[in-house]
Amino acid sequence: LKREGHLEPAEALRILLPIIEALSVVHARGIIHRDLKPENVFLSRGPDGEEVPKLLDFGIAKLLENSVLQTQAGSTLGTPGYMSPEQMRGVSELTPASDVWGMGVILFRTIAGRLPYAVDPNPTMMVMFILMNEAPRLRELAPDAPKAVAAAVDLALKHSPETRHRDMNELLEALLEAAAADGIPVVAPRSSVPPAPT
Repeated sequence: LKREGHLEPAEALRILLPIIEALSVVHARGIIHRDLKPENVFLSRGPDGEEVPKLLDFGIAKLLENSVLQTQAGSTLGTPGYMSPEQMRGVSELTPASDVWGMGVILFRTIAGRLPYAVDPNPTMMVMFILMNEAPRLRELAPDAPKAVAAAVDLALKHSPETRHRDMNELLEALLEAAAADGIPVVAPRSSVPPAPT
């Protein structure tokens, strides 16, 4: 992104769909990441030289209890600009929808070439602006973005977690359907991680 500014939607989905699928596995194991951002997506090489996207830095990840994240009230660990509104408010119960927001920002940044919100050097001012304003629609800042993919990204960036994609599975399905509707060739990721023990 630093070199190119933005990625074509097909390339963005090629890199990010496996990350979204991996997060669905992580969430199923009761963990929420809480610090999704492009810097935590690493492009490694597999044994055959193929590019393998990997998600890094679970340093502030928390275990989910009873399907919600219990965190200390007032805690706002994360990266301004990528943190969900409820995380910025220090809400004591975060759900996987909080990570959906972070991935929505990554998708927006990757396709549009910029964050949904203007970057303010004062993190407090940036947080206040995000809390008081809905995110713009992706096609407002990237008019050439594919319509269905843009709609899926827009839903991920709804202020209320109840109106977003509920979890990474829903976001993954929405993006796969959107790619098909927009005629973008993508390969559905397949997890190599076994299911969590029951």
